[in-house]
Amino acid sequence: MKDWKSIFNSPFIQNHVLNKTFLALLFAIGALCACSHTPLIGDDPKSQRYVDVTKKSLPPLPGVHRQAAVAQLNRDGRKDLLVLSRMKDGGQKLLVLINASQEKFAVKSNEVLDREIDKNTRFFSAGDFNGDRIHDLLAVSGSKAKPEARIFLNNQKGYFYVEEKSPPLPALIPGVERVDPVDIDQDGDVDLFFTGKKLMDSKGETRERQIQLMINDGQAKFEEASLILTPPLRPGIVAPIFADYDGDAALDVFLVYEQGGNVLLINNGLGKLDEAPPGALPNIQGRHSHADWADFDEDEDNDLLVVALEMEEKYQDHPREYSYILENVGRGRFKKKSLRAFPTLPTEKIYMLDADGNDTVDIFFLTRKGAYFFSGLGSWSFSQETRKRLPYFTTLKGVSFGDINGDGSLDIFAIPTKNQKVRLWVSTFD
Repeated sequence: MKDWKSIFNSPFIQNHVLNKTFLALLFAIGALCACSHTPLIGDDPKSQRYVDVTKKSLPPLPGVHRQAAVAQLNRDGRKDLLVLSRMKDGGQKLLVLINASQEKFAVKSNEVLDREIDKNTRFFSAGDFNGDRIHDLLAVSGSKAKPEARIFLNNQKGYFYVEEKSPPLPALIPGVERVDPVDIDQDGDVDLFFTGKKLMDSKGETRERQIQLMINDGQAKFEEASLILTPPLRPGIVAPIFADYDGDAALDVFLVYEQGGNVLLINNGLGKLDEAPPGALPNIQGRHSHADWADFDEDEDNDLLVVALEMEEKYQDHPREYSYILENVGRGRFKKKSLRAFPTLPTEKIYMLDADGNDTVDIFFLTRKGAYFFSGLGSWSFSQETRKRLPYFTTLKGVSFGDINGDGSLDIFAIPTKNQKVRLWVSTFD
């Protein structure tokens, strides 16, 4: 089965580039990026559903779970899990769960993480920073005014440590909230793409450049390159979505803006990002929250699905429109396309994948009223199958995908908003 993009870099997980298999090899060697699986022989795609196996697969985990990510933490080939938890005493703990036997996880002791993870850690991301094909860890902590970032390397067995000989990361720009590990300059190693709603200078004023980009030398040593590689931008970025949008095999960036007027950055192939020419994107205003990409119409270019908490009425094609497609009409030029089948509810996040192995795009909508599953039927057609596919209807903080049991199907780690405890939903065909 296919995962349509890197879900590794999303804020929950992160989230998901040309075609998904090719870009996984091209942009994220060893990282949990776009991957392709072969559907199980004899499986009926219409019979696919998710079963909650949390109790039998996960040990009791302390705290309130704030963020989780699927990762490759050792060389056994199985997908592992990282969970950031807030503890009763106000501190935080980053839990490392090793997949011991396909669906059975065990907590691995990590003295360095227990000692060094700051109680003010606000975000973490995993990526292969030193080129050993195993995921390392980067934690963003501190306040928005004084953010800090720290890399913890993996000993290839799921134990994290601080490399004392490595130079520290360049200082973070005030306002940084998240980081996406991504090979922006296409040299085979993972760079760091930092964003936030409002990046500020030392005087507390809005910076001209709203992206902080650090380039990796291949040995987990990073150099500040924002002035050279990023353009001036207005503030308000809530999510960067990475894919090849103009068909040149270089990784471009779609920037979701909280107050609308989203931006497309085109990569020159060497990591330099420039804003797409006027007219490349329709100017749609509203409280945008997230986006994801896939080749909906199978014309070999990447389209986008954008979701919002609010949309101005004059930009809506039908009442209560909270999501719309940006159809790629060629070379990174987009036009708006509306589908009435999608939820008419304020939507927080969107994830696209091929859950049932039929080579069409399926969609998870995380709305403020609950999670919805839409099965792709091809030719811009979708069927709402939430009750049939998901183990129960609930609101979710976020989801993370990975083939946990090695059967070629994507399973789901989810954090319901009501109890803030990670759940494991395994894909089955019966």
